[in-house]
Amino acid sequence: MKRIVLPAVFIVVLAAFSSCKREGDLPLYHFQEMVTASDGKLMSDDGVTYEVLNREKGIGDGRWYVKGFAMGKKGDDVLEVKLSSMQQALSKKVLKLSEAGEEEVGADPIRIENIWLSGTYINMLNGHMAPQKAGVAHKVNLLFDDIRSNSDTLFFSLRHNAEGEKGEEYSSYYTSFPFGEFIPSGKSEFVVVLGWKWFSGESGEIKDFSLTTLFSNGPEGFPADRDI
Repeated sequence: MKRIVLPAVFIVVLAAFSSCKREGDLPLYHFQEMVTASDGKLMSDDGVTYEVLNREKGIGDGRWYVKGFAMGKKGDDVLEVKLSSMQQALSKKVLKLSEAGEEEVGADPIRIENIWLSGTYINMLNGHMAPQKAGVAHKVNLLFDDIRSNSDTLFFSLRHNAEGEKGEEYSSYYTSFPFGEFIPSGKSEFVVVLGWKWFSGESGEIKDFSLTTLFSNGPEGFPADRDI
């Protein structure tokens, strides 16, 4: 099994947050994870609400990869946080192979730099080649193979359509795809296989890559965050 490791979501902070000046402003810990924004609030995939203390502008709905500091608790499932960075993730419905057109989803190279599961989302840090100056909009989709998949194994492929655009500039970004609708009913564990195309070695030849992981749930449901 190919294993791509995500840094730990929670990191204990041993030093004071640089902007903290007064007693009581010290952070509880540092965090970095994918969250869902809705109505100006951030929600982790394990059900914790983050109330942001240091952002004046509203946060648009959708999936965001955030880094910050937990400053205090307002309840069992509510934390006050200060964000150090946030980046919106591409998040869209997973397409079914039987319903998607090959020309639409494309077969251009796309890289997986990092990948992890949280709740019922497949989260990734991806990248592809593009011209230095922005041209046409590339399309990135996660495709569910509803022909090969069964109750024991789910097959996905990450697809990139460059719309014929070529370039030497590498662009990276986060993606977060919901796959809950494809989880086999009544199954406590199943295998997830994900494939993609990327350049290989010095030759630059485009090759097929894949990773396989066992996805299992415990007594409290599927894990909020785990590496693949």
